[in-house]
Amino acid sequence: MAQEEKKPIVAPYVPWSTFYGLIQSLRKDMPAAIDRSVLRDGRSGQQAYELDTGLRFLGLKNADDTPTELLKQLITATDEAATLREVLVRAYEPKLKLAALKTMTPALIQQHLSQFGNTGSTLRKARKFILEAARAAGVELSPRLKVRAMPARRARGPGKPRRAKAELPSGRDGAAGSGPTAREVGLLEEILKRHKDNPEGLDQWLEGVLYMMRKEMTQQA
Repeated sequence: MAQEEKKPIVAPYVPWSTFYGLIQSLRKDMPAAIDRSVLRDGRSGQQAYELDTGLRFLGLKNADDTPTELLKQLITATDEAATLREVLVRAYEPKLKLAALKTMTPALIQQHLSQFGNTGSTLRKARKFILEAARAAGVELSPRLKVRAMPARRARGPGKPRRAKAELPSGRDGAAGSGPTAREVGLLEEILKRHKDNPEGLDQWLEGVLYMMRKEMTQQA
């Protein structure tokens, strides 16, 4: 019986904040094995899966879930940025050289990351991960490679009520749940027409729909 071919591990596409949070927790308490029970602690099953593949790709976790020497070096390093840079170099090069990020364009980094097998949304998320990781490692990035920072939440003053959530547009007769209007259908058709050659970009379709619908709501207000 022929042996099953091992599926290659794609480049990490877990949110950087989730990955870095795990590294910080391991600084306080390094378990004998970074198994599912550790990865699921306060996280969803999907986050645990993404962390697992990310750790394996970066050479921080062995096949038997035990931490590698490289991971131990990372969590005990006095110069975290330098050690993280070494981790990234080992994992991504030669397919993606960190020094090249200084002059790389968004299209080029997508091309390099696709060599690891990432496609669709995982490719987009893998791009965000490596850019945020590289920035944390002190790697100089091209100004064309923008890394969006998470917006800070505004603290509510004492006694200040929460802002009511915006309601979705109502149906033709003004009653909620009576079905989409002709304008809403037209917006959906326009989004689908624009992205018909990108069947894997469902998340982009939805983002486009929400953007256009919110724009219409703002204009009507």
